[in-house]
Amino acid sequence: MTHSPADLDLVVLGGGGHVGLPLSLAFAQAGLRVGIYDTNPATLERIAAGEMPFMENGADELLREILPTGRLSFGSDGSMIERTHQLVVVIGTPVDEFLGPSMTIFEKAVEQIAPHLRDGALVVLRSTVYPGTTAYVAQHLAARGARVDVAFCPERIAEGHALEELHSLPQIIGADTDVAAERATALFGTLAGQTIRTTTKEAELAKLFTNTWRYMKFAVANQFFMIADQAGVDYTNILRAIREDYPRAAMQVNEGLPAYIVSALERRYDGLQGKTVGILGMAFKSESDDPRASLSYKLRKLLTWAGATVLATDPYVRDDRLVSLEAVLANCDILVLGAPHKPYRSLAVGGKDVVDVWGALGGGIKL
Repeated sequence: MTHSPADLDLVVLGGGGHVGLPLSLAFAQAGLRVGIYDTNPATLERIAAGEMPFMENGADELLREILPTGRLSFGSDGSMIERTHQLVVVIGTPVDEFLGPSMTIFEKAVEQIAPHLRDGALVVLRSTVYPGTTAYVAQHLAARGARVDVAFCPERIAEGHALEELHSLPQIIGADTDVAAERATALFGTLAGQTIRTTTKEAELAKLFTNTWRYMKFAVANQFFMIADQAGVDYTNILRAIREDYPRAAMQVNEGLPAYIVSALERRYDGLQGKTVGILGMAFKSESDDPRASLSYKLRKLLTWAGATVLATDPYVRDDRLVSLEAVLANCDILVLGAPHKPYRSLAVGGKDVVDVWGALGGGIKL
């Protein structure tokens, strides 16, 4: 296969996001010429200027190291796809108003990329998708005259640790033909030391099962917290007893907790009218600037509906609606630890009531 000087080794569609950008940097670090294709020109401008648009361990230094090599290209137009024989698509499956999977985004993606695909290209889907999506994309690309190989290689990294885990974790290669499997294995073999071959549907279900198992663990931990709290015992002390020198214990919280906290605070204070509540941490997890799926935003909404004035802060999240930590401490009657960021773990709260389900502040009120 011959290549023109303008060729790229691969293009990452959605390459400016939390999944796509670390992947792009990792491939570029491995020596590949990578096209970062994203529909947000402002994000591309920031990346091209050497600024990461979100927190990712080691990414700031790596981006500054790679930019002078010329191995990164940037584009917000489908013509970039014409410069490669390998396309990685980082878009997930949204749900419709009935909470069913919506294929509209993939219908649009097929229409968007099909006219630009080179003959014989490899197309790899990367994000969480509904089972059968990869076969659907392959079928519809073929119907539009695109002769390509299609595979599903799910990301399984922990946000903030992608650059490490892209190299340390085995890569699942979901493919329904040997040719697609061999090509996807060769591509991701530049990053991962081990690959695992499955069919596309097996890989899609493996990704879904992984996500579901994580949320099941969240739900169990959430129930444990409420049982302990209703029993009038210290949940954080139970966690300490479980976790200390016992590596198989991991407890987190899930969707039901914000409503429980608000109800408990209403009972404790005989309503929240006239109260000012401060939320410390709006990110999804500690030491992250990503607010997606953060329960702190749900908590803020429920507190507001309950009549409280809510002030929220976070040392990492960029959101014009947030205020400074000093403003929260000065103006709030009650504090809720939303994300156990390190800057909060030795925080002097001046005797204010604190809800700390993480046990990060060493105490907290009984709900």
